[in-house]
Amino acid sequence: MVSILRRTIGSRLGENIISQFILTGFSHIAPFLLIPFFISTIGIEKYGVLALSIGLGAYFLCIFEWGFSISNVKAIVEARENPDAITQVVSGTFWAKSFLITLLCPIYLLLVFYVPLLLTHKSLFILGYFWVIGTTSNLSWLYRAMEDMKRVAQITLVVKLFALSPIFFVVRDETDYVWPMVFYSLEAWSATLLSWRIAYKRYGVRLLAPNLSLVFSMLKSSYPFFVSSIFARIYQLSGVLILGFSAGEATAGLYNVAEKLYNAYASFALPLVSHVFYPYFSRIKELKRITTLILSAVVLNTILLVTIGGASFVFLPMFFPDIASSIQVPFLLFLLVLAIAVPSELLGFPMLGILGGNTLVIRTTIMASLVYTLGLICIYILDVLSVPTAILCLLLANTAALIGRWHYIVLIKKRKIIQE
Repeated sequence: MVSILRRTIGSRLGENIISQFILTGFSHIAPFLLIPFFISTIGIEKYGVLALSIGLGAYFLCIFEWGFSISNVKAIVEARENPDAITQVVSGTFWAKSFLITLLCPIYLLLVFYVPLLLTHKSLFILGYFWVIGTTSNLSWLYRAMEDMKRVAQITLVVKLFALSPIFFVVRDETDYVWPMVFYSLEAWSATLLSWRIAYKRYGVRLLAPNLSLVFSMLKSSYPFFVSSIFARIYQLSGVLILGFSAGEATAGLYNVAEKLYNAYASFALPLVSHVFYPYFSRIKELKRITTLILSAVVLNTILLVTIGGASFVFLPMFFPDIASSIQVPFLLFLLVLAIAVPSELLGFPMLGILGGNTLVIRTTIMASLVYTLGLICIYILDVLSVPTAILCLLLANTAALIGRWHYIVLIKKRKIIQE
């Protein structure tokens, strides 16, 4: 195991892991600093509204992504030395996303103008759609498929530094709660334009004219990955929306603060699975080495979570003195979720995928979504819906996915399941 890990550190995989850490580290330093700033300026209620706009946008973002970041990996890996083939994949993906953006725009606007809570803050939610379009148009998925995470890190560092810094000077009180979304949108579009420019220079990528047959072909081939991702989003992103609509914006704000802290760690661990490990595993296809890396990642993840949990009793009161007591238990519960979610993700497309079990990943994701939905229905009926109980439903969902994936891996290794 030690020799494999030593080789990994000095390899392209090691470079991509380091780049991923740099990328996500900087990406979440700003939000970590912004949370107490927002609470002290726009207040917890308006911060909850901002969180709702991002949460709603994340659902549409998941639809626009359509699983392309996973399904395109194999195509890009095979076309690594062929600029024309890469251009074909990139153009097809762009026009497929454009089709979905156009198709769903009226639905989004209907929600904004007919749901009272959204209508009250319509400027914020309309800006949120521009943020979603800018985010989904980014070519970061291409650099990940090319195992060029250094490029993504460079783009993100530069853009976030210049696009988000003005927030600290513009936002002064609760009437300025729309401005953060203005700068989030500016960040998204700046990163997107820069990613296309670098892709053109580095890989010779061009945007071809729309081809409907290619668009529908890509939508069809990526559909299984979309199903998996959309069901995953049901139990990953629903908490803030459900609490916001049922318990109020302030409760949604408290949930989002704890969730942001959770995401600060999750964004280190989970993107390694889809952005680094999955492309790498797809290329090497060495089961023994993959198993060693997964076990090492799980052990390291557990040690880090225990350390962070203990340290939270110090840093939460330090950074969030006014709400530390309200978010301590939710934050610890989120860490427990991560102890299950990281192994579950590693056993998903990276492990089951190379074993030919893509449909089984989708099946376990659907199962987890059903567990989460049933859990929420139960706590709502019993009138015990709160931040901690919503997180417990998330924990149950991830546990169900982990158990299901482990079960299928055991069956495949015993050859009781024959994969296509």
